[in-house]
Amino acid sequence: MKVKQEHYDYLKTAIEGIGLANIVAHREALKADPRVRDLDMRLRWDCLWGSVPSRWVCDNIYPYANDEHLDTALRRILKEVA
Repeated sequence: MKVKQEHYDYLKTAIEGIGLANIVAHREALKADPRVRDLDMRLRWDCLWGSVPSRWVCDNIYPYANDEHLDTALRRILKEVA
């Protein structure tokens, strides 16, 4: 994982702030949406954009990492949180 530990910790704290009940409820809502092709990926990225401003991601993550690196971090965070 290329995301720096300090940024990973920030993302994890922000996503934890959503709350497990809200994450589970959103997962169920996404299951009912026929437009969603990759449920797990959609959930990860919705959690990111629902908890962290895009400006923060652009300023702090994208200068050194790309979407694949960020998705790896999000995958690990969701396993820990949900």
